[in-house]
Amino acid sequence: MDRAGRKLVRDTVDILKKLHPDWGAKKILSDIKPMLDRQHIQYTSENSLLQNIKYQIKKFNETGTTTIRRSGSGRPVTKSNNQLLNELKRKVLNKRRCSVRKFASKSKLNVSKSTVHRNLRTIAEPYHRQTSSKVTEQHIMKRRKFARWLKRYWKLDPKVPSSKWQRFVNTDFSKPIRLTPQLSIKNDIIWSTSRRDADTHGGYYGREKFSSDVMLWGGISWNDLIPKKVPVFVDEFLDEYQWPK
Repeated sequence: MDRAGRKLVRDTVDILKKLHPDWGAKKILSDIKPMLDRQHIQYTSENSLLQNIKYQIKKFNETGTTTIRRSGSGRPVTKSNNQLLNELKRKVLNKRRCSVRKFASKSKLNVSKSTVHRNLRTIAEPYHRQTSSKVTEQHIMKRRKFARWLKRYWKLDPKVPSSKWQRFVNTDFSKPIRLTPQLSIKNDIIWSTSRRDADTHGGYYGREKFSSDVMLWGGISWNDLIPKKVPVFVDEFLDEYQWPK
């Protein structure tokens, strides 16, 4: 039923209860139903219309009219948002492995998981932990010592004649690349009715022990990349290289 139909039912119940205070929900339904049919107002079912009339009668008995909104007719507020936000800042914010479900179950504010999650998104955002090299204070001291040594003996300007930087090449770009695809457990799924059907339609992933790969080589110097345009495929280079006889 649309908004105009609900307003018509509400106003009609208000008029009928004022004219006939002893009428019940079923008696009012017998008067309202033909009126809705004449005006071609659709409603879900007769039972839903009866429940709406009972709700309007209850409102009329409490307030004396059906046009005034009942106080507290909606979902009651559990706790103050400020209390919940302060507890989230104290127990969850910037702390590892804090479960929203566990927080909601152990909190004394009697809040649900969705309420906790909704309020938490107003003050913070979820971030995945990123992988980085595990550097200790000893590593930092060694790197600083090596940087001072380079600055003293290798100088800073690589364009100086006979500079050692001109003979230095970094080849950290060299890496073998596997030709067989890697399995992604999260994304590589099969929608089937049973495990047996999934197995017959490629449910197993055979992992090759010694798979073939391609070796890429690349380097960088003070002047530019080596090579400047593309990396070197070692296999193709060896096939095309003219070996001395």
